[in-house]
Amino acid sequence: MAMPRTYQFFFFVNFTTVDELEMWTIIRCGYAIEIVLYVVSLLLLPVILYVMDALPTFHPNLARWIEAPLLYLIPFSVARIILVSYESEIEFAWEWMEPQPTAIIVCSVVRGLMYALMPTTLAGLLFERMFATVFAASYESVHYRGFFILLTTLGFLFCGLISALFVFNIMSPGFAAALGSVGSTAIAIATLVAVRINRQKIRKLPMPGYTLSNKYQLRENEKAMRVISVLVVYASIVNLSFGVLFVFNRMEFSLYWANIFGVMLSLINAQYGICIILLTALSNGRVWDDIKKLLRRRLRYIGSTLETGKISSRGGGNETKELYLGAKTEDYFSQLDSQWHPPSKNKEITL
Repeated sequence: MAMPRTYQFFFFVNFTTVDELEMWTIIRCGYAIEIVLYVVSLLLLPVILYVMDALPTFHPNLARWIEAPLLYLIPFSVARIILVSYESEIEFAWEWMEPQPTAIIVCSVVRGLMYALMPTTLAGLLFERMFATVFAASYESVHYRGFFILLTTLGFLFCGLISALFVFNIMSPGFAAALGSVGSTAIAIATLVAVRINRQKIRKLPMPGYTLSNKYQLRENEKAMRVISVLVVYASIVNLSFGVLFVFNRMEFSLYWANIFGVMLSLINAQYGICIILLTALSNGRVWDDIKKLLRRRLRYIGSTLETGKISSRGGGNETKELYLGAKTEDYFSQLDSQWHPPSKNKEITL
């Protein structure tokens, strides 16, 4: 008789072990905060996507690398909400169900892809900035778009494979957590080294051998690296914390603390999107100033458009049309004549 397949789902809280009112309250409050953070992230998402496309600070390839995981917040959030609906049912003991619900398997793979995507995105950002430094002379005009699209596609496929290996119980939780934590930390260190190398090159700009294209691209690269370094360091700290808590959550030394760690894991996941969005906007003073100018221009444009629409609607009334149609040709000529040939003050009056 074949053994039933076992899965590793991204359930962090086990309601079947909760028997205290205090723990019930903690878990329910965690769910509420988590959902609010996801909703706020999804509301801010269109704004940051518009800003990244409009600002010249972000090279198109760099913007795509940041936008890809941000867009993935949509299925990531939906999958979490579905998992919460299963996770919060006391009677739902998924460990003993056979066959396992397909929705849980799919949502777990979707969630796992995002976990694998975090360090992979950091590696992509580092590679893109190093690429911009090496090819500084041509990177501004030649975007190598096909190469980066291929690289992004391969990155998503790799993350999907890692997620499937974990969910189908081929990769252990400890190895998965170590892979994400160690990878993120190594990428953060490499990014800081790249920032230092780029600054050293900028100091050499007065020296001969650097064309105008080199100088411009290196300076733009340095501005972007300020934002990237903040994002990478933050993401590395979050991934390291997530990996440690994930291992503790899977250890069966205390069901009470396993649920506490589970609530913390859920909140870490929920805040990730909104913090990345805010750090992208606030991590550099010039970027924030450009964002404010961009939003002010956009609001003025919307206001002027609305005002023009109101004037057009008022100007299209019946009264205006009647005045225009009621005017005669002689009236126009007499008005022009009075404008260009006013009566002389010294003109004699004949009785």
